[in-house]
Amino acid sequence: MKYLFTILIFCSCQKDPYCPPIGIVPNEVKTYYDYFINEAEKRNILLKENKVEIVLSGKFYVNGIPYIGYADNANNRITIDTSEGSYKIYKEHVILHELGHYFLHRDHRNDNLPNNNPTSIMNCCNYTNFNYYPYKREYYLNELFCPHTESPDWGN
Repeated sequence: MKYLFTILIFCSCQKDPYCPPIGIVPNEVKTYYDYFINEAEKRNILLKENKVEIVLSGKFYVNGIPYIGYADNANNRITIDTSEGSYKIYKEHVILHELGHYFLHRDHRNDNLPNNNPTSIMNCCNYTNFNYYPYKREYYLNELFCPHTESPDWGN
């Protein structure tokens, strides 16, 4: 019993010092989840411990409307439709977008840069594939964590 108690002390997360969020994250999206957590930490944004469950599913509806992804903070769940073509092409964007809703409490931002590219990864309808446009990644990540980020040179 003494050893079990010692193990519990060393394995439990405390509110202070910082402990990264944990939850149920499928292997298919774990890389993106870990990337999001690391990017937050690089910007000194400490995400509160949270047991989010990411559910990969087929087509699903919220209030009768089909969604590709949905962050449900009340139930600690993010649901993603993996059958949707947009998910297959823009997987990283979709996951970072939903994590932005869930952890950062970001709403949609549907305005555009001067060159008509979306201002934010939080845009509801226009996705970016960072494999095709790697130079856009830094700006979109900065804007995700700090919505007042200045427009990039490529956005003019």
